[in-house]
Amino acid sequence: MQINADEELARISAFSAAGSCRGCCFADSYFRVSNRLNNATQHVRPARARRRYFSIEHANRSLVLLTRVVADIVDDYQRLGEYQETLEAGGSDDDVRRRTEGLLTHSVTRIRCCLQELDDLGVEITDWSRGAVDFPSLAAGREIRLCWALGEGRVRFWHEVNEDPSAHRPIDTIPIADAAPAEL
Repeated sequence: MQINADEELARISAFSAAGSCRGCCFADSYFRVSNRLNNATQHVRPARARRRYFSIEHANRSLVLLTRVVADIVDDYQRLGEYQETLEAGGSDDDVRRRTEGLLTHSVTRIRCCLQELDDLGVEITDWSRGAVDFPSLAAGREIRLCWALGEGRVRFWHEVNEDPSAHRPIDTIPIADAAPAEL
């Protein structure tokens, strides 16, 4: 199952305090800011002409950069849950609420920037809590995904495009000697 970034950020920022004006007002302002961020990034970044495919070697070389970006996503994703809990707990301290709302918005902005970096690199995060990433690749004439997760030293698994990433298989079971070379 692939994660839709907008749906995941909306889920995290949804407030369960039904009927609470504070939550509703913050959610409305958050989504206005979020939409402005989406519109700004759509106009700046040109569409990719061709899909990028990674060889196992190229995917492993990209891990130095990916490790930093994915670690930031995992950290901020965890913080979002903490901020959401703080806001849902309520309380009468408006300063704490405003500070927490600001921190939540900052974390969402950081995650959006990191997701943009991953998109620019041509990879997709599949599990935000553990930092799992898929690399598009080709094997035996069909598209597959090479799999890596934060904390792993190299790409060790793969799965078919339409399979759940948790159904991954060891890299040495790919039907050909190596995945396709990267297209730049």
